Amino acid sequence: MKSIKKPHLDHTQALASYVSGSIGTLKVFLVWVRKLFSNPCLDNISTKILNNRKSELVLKTMSKSTEIIRITRLIKNFQAPDSMLK
Repeated sequence: MKSIKKPHLDHTQALASYVSGSIGTLKVFLVWVRKLFSNPCLDNISTKILNNRKSELVLKTMSKSTEIIRITRLIKNFQAPDSMLK
């Protein structure tokens, strides 16, 4: 009987497999720690902080968008002086 050989992994495949396994283990550990130290008060505080950060990001994005729109309008409405057109 011939033995079936498993395909040999090259270094990058082996490293990717190791890293993905390590990340999975780390995720499981972090979920366990979160459950162990779960505190509704801390969860509420962290949720409020996260929501505030999201709100700040939205406001920054909106202000950048309005500034881009304003600049675009200025460019569209710009009329070159007659001296530049000659």
